[in-house]
Amino acid sequence: MASRRNHNSLERRLPPTSNSFVFPGADVRIFMKYKGKAITALVSSHVLVCASPVWKKFLFPPWVSPSTPANTPKQIDCTEDDGVALLIILNIIHLRHKDVPARLESDTLLQVAVLCDQYDCVSIAKHWIDIWMKETEANLISKHFVPPHMLFACWVFGLESTFEALATKLVLELRTDEEGNWRSKSGWRIPVPETMPDGIMGKCYHDLKQDLPRLGRN
Repeated sequence: MASRRNHNSLERRLPPTSNSFVFPGADVRIFMKYKGKAITALVSSHVLVCASPVWKKFLFPPWVSPSTPANTPKQIDCTEDDGVALLIILNIIHLRHKDVPARLESDTLLQVAVLCDQYDCVSIAKHWIDIWMKETEANLISKHFVPPHMLFACWVFGLESTFEALATKLVLELRTDEEGNWRSKSGWRIPVPETMPDGIMGKCYHDLKQDLPRLGRN
């Protein structure tokens, strides 16, 4: 009973405001930006620790001896993260499934992939990734042109067959100019997101270029 009283008192010390998203068992403040506004999300440290080894190190650094009183709320600055994607992940890990969208726009899907990679929490979102990507995968493979950032999303989510199919399409559809920029067949410059793993486009191009004779025979 004592631990419950302490837990409740922690929540009372985290005053909710009109722009706060409060989750059950809140004992951590996450500072973030959501659609241009400053947001303080009040979240559970226990949930964060179970969901992400990265958040676990933020909250309980293994190289630092505990010196802060246990009843002092912890804080994490996530203002550089995409707020829409971060709230989706927070809803997933706090089991607020009714607040998780069944469909995501491609830009949001990319940002969710970025954060899943950054916080090493792909496994906790696996159920929702399967839902989001089920329709998206089919659409991507059937499209004439594939945005490079979707290659990154498939890489993060562990969708190997889709990744290989998209990489093949990209190699057939894109080329590089003298400055190393990626361009479409019609000459349009194609931006490659900074989030792409180092050298991934070059590796795909090099590896798959060797298969072009075989691809042409199929």
